[in-house]
Amino acid sequence: MRVCAANSGKATVLRAAIEAAAEGLLPIEFCGFVADRPCEGLQMAEAHQISTQCLDFKSFPSRTAFDDAFDAAVIALKPDLVLLHYNRLVTSRLLCQFPGRVINTHYSLLPAFPGFRAIPRALEAGSRFTGVTIHIATERVDEGPILAQAACPTRSGDNEFTLGFRLFAASVPLTLGLLATVPDLRPDGFTKILLPDGAEAMLSITVPQSLCEFAMEFVSRCRNYSNNRSDCA
Repeated sequence: MRVCAANSGKATVLRAAIEAAAEGLLPIEFCGFVADRPCEGLQMAEAHQISTQCLDFKSFPSRTAFDDAFDAAVIALKPDLVLLHYNRLVTSRLLCQFPGRVINTHYSLLPAFPGFRAIPRALEAGSRFTGVTIHIATERVDEGPILAQAACPTRSGDNEFTLGFRLFAASVPLTLGLLATVPDLRPDGFTKILLPDGAEAMLSITVPQSLCEFAMEFVSRCRNYSNNRSDCA
């Protein structure tokens, strides 16, 4: 299964998937990594000998010109799956080219809090739980069919950064567990995990023990993770 990643930041979660695939824990190979700006994710992908392209959106004369270049770059890679950890909307052309195979990660329990600023909006609303959703991308923002979710509690005194790290910690095993089901992409159970601060999260899919152990070890290596939204991407 050939996977192309689109990213706008550090690509920490994608790094977990790349490392797990390199260790033979996932039935995928990364055929390319496309970014819409210079970012640490590009350096990470290059370090893993993955083909990279930086399409700095600021260098394009229009949104249309950028979209044309982005779509062409992804299509040329001939992926079976496109993983979005990406702060931009994709075109209907790309979605038609890969029907049901463009996958987005969003940091809320959809359908709650679609769109930008999902983490602070959940806090502002006083939500007792929020989470992570992986869904099929469609032309309507964050409204595609849900493939997997992780529910995480909020805590008294939480801010965007403390909650953001717990969501990141839950998104790693969620992403790896979903990719482990490729090519079927059919969630079939639940996995409870313990987050770094002792909170529990419930994943809507069964995650193999080997991947859970890998994910938590990976998260422990990321404790110096810089807490902002782009780092979750």
